[in-house]
Amino acid sequence: MLRSFFVILLLSASPLYGLGEQLKGKLVQVDGYRLTPSKLPKDYRWVVFYYTASWCPNCHAIKKPMIKVQSELEEMHAGICFVWVSLDYTASEAARYYAKSGYRGLAIKPGIKPHQIPGAEDALKEGLPSLRIYQADGTCWKDIGHIPGTDIVTQLKLLQQAAQAP
Repeated sequence: MLRSFFVILLLSASPLYGLGEQLKGKLVQVDGYRLTPSKLPKDYRWVVFYYTASWCPNCHAIKKPMIKVQSELEEMHAGICFVWVSLDYTASEAARYYAKSGYRGLAIKPGIKPHQIPGAEDALKEGLPSLRIYQADGTCWKDIGHIPGTDIVTQLKLLQQAAQAP
């Protein structure tokens, strides 16, 4: 079901240039403790921002399901990309959280301030964890917002239903 939701997203999308410019110099590829500067490839059409933090117990609870869903969707659909955004208090806390999470993929570079990251200030106000899906021009297509407890799968199903509504 989650996969079919993202297929719908990809059908009408265009290449991601606007958001790529907003994130220029702010992305890293996470591989354990190694953080390599990175960028969004031009063929990405939708970017799912996952706002999280090491101090957030609910973020720890959905970490593994989030990694699994992300891995499956990115493997099946070349046009979708996940970006993890650690909203930890310091750059060293964010780097340590990325490394210990088991996550391998794109993330916002530790030390980037929330006001420089699309949606981050709203995510902090609403509560973590939080999800937002951005389209090619950098506008927020869907703000799922705060995810209570381990409810990520339910939230993504609701989003899928909203995408299918006339």
